[in-house]
Amino acid sequence: MSAFFLFSNNLLAASMYLLPNGNEVSIELDSVSTVFDSNNGWLLGGYKIINGSNASYVSFIPYNKEPIKYWSLTRGYASQFFKANNNFYVISSAGDALQIEENGLTSTDFKVKPKSTVVAVKPYLIACHPRGWAKLSSMNTGSCYRLDGTWDIELSWTEINIPPKLCKGNLKVLITTNKNQNWDVITLDTETGKTLTSKKIAKPKHEMSLCEL
Repeated sequence: MSAFFLFSNNLLAASMYLLPNGNEVSIELDSVSTVFDSNNGWLLGGYKIINGSNASYVSFIPYNKEPIKYWSLTRGYASQFFKANNNFYVISSAGDALQIEENGLTSTDFKVKPKSTVVAVKPYLIACHPRGWAKLSSMNTGSCYRLDGTWDIELSWTEINIPPKLCKGNLKVLITTNKNQNWDVITLDTETGKTLTSKKIAKPKHEMSLCEL
């Protein structure tokens, strides 16, 4: 599966931003947190400081040097961009999935939970969110699910450095139980969400590939 988003190492307070291709552009964003290379320009998620507060925005920088576009997010911040069926989308930290169109952001029917990450786009759109840490948090149990609502499986995914991944057409998820003392690799069928295999393993190293576990 190809990477869906790149976190920028250039959090800038100034108006100049260095794109991943080495080009420098002048932007209205005061900071940038995520960048995505689309078919005809760069998508940026970041913030403008307005009246002393951070306001979340999505920006589009066309390749053809047309004017840069900015669209505000009403909830959360832009946590991820992805492409599916030749359309481009942004996921907000609050759990909104918005389609990016020429004139702005439009709502979709995708069912997304807060703090989710899209981990597969083919053959189905699948997202996962990690387990929360607050005891009373509604997000205390992590899950993986299809964005069309076909299935939703509770999984205690906690190892952020080894996120769920599509491996040979199936979804692999590293989970922990018993206060993170036990480690298991769960393999899910992407169509049904059914558990295909469950294997206990030793605590993996961060540099290990989930598909190899």
